Amino acid sequence: MIPKVVQIKFDKIEKDRIALRQELSAYSNEQLNKNPENGGWSPMQVIQHVVESERDILKYMQKKLSHNPTLHKTGLKQNFRFLLFQIVFRSPIKVKAPKGVSEDLAEYSDFEEMMTDWENNRTELKSWLDNLDDNLWDKKIFRHPAMGRIAMPHTMGFFDEHLRRHMKQIRRGL
Repeated sequence: MIPKVVQIKFDKIEKDRIALRQELSAYSNEQLNKNPENGGWSPMQVIQHVVESERDILKYMQKKLSHNPTLHKTGLKQNFRFLLFQIVFRSPIKVKAPKGVSEDLAEYSDFEEMMTDWENNRTELKSWLDNLDDNLWDKKIFRHPAMGRIAMPHTMGFFDEHLRRHMKQIRRGL
């Protein structure tokens, strides 16, 4: 059974995804694929980055658990690192994507196709969470580049903070 803290975060990122889809459906593909005048990613490239990040994190965790690794419990150190991460991500400080993440973003993407991909990724994530062994919720499964190894509550917190930050970037780009 999914712990309440994880379910709340999942529900929030799903609500945000659906609201963002509705908000952006008022724009044309041309508007969404236009790069900002001051440089940087177009709104569609930002969405592609978020979709790819979530998909890649899930694949990483699936692969990690496929060979029965020894996992350690999360603790105060991870809570502190997550708090620092939240402070930085909620600040106006620019943070570059880690090396290897979204280095090859498409110049043009179809909004509806990207939204369908995102919805499919979220469906797969929800199914995986529904079937995750109860003894794994407090284990450090995902290795975040800045926070180190983190458990599912922090991983879902990352999804939330990551999406929140990029929603601002998408709106600025429009």
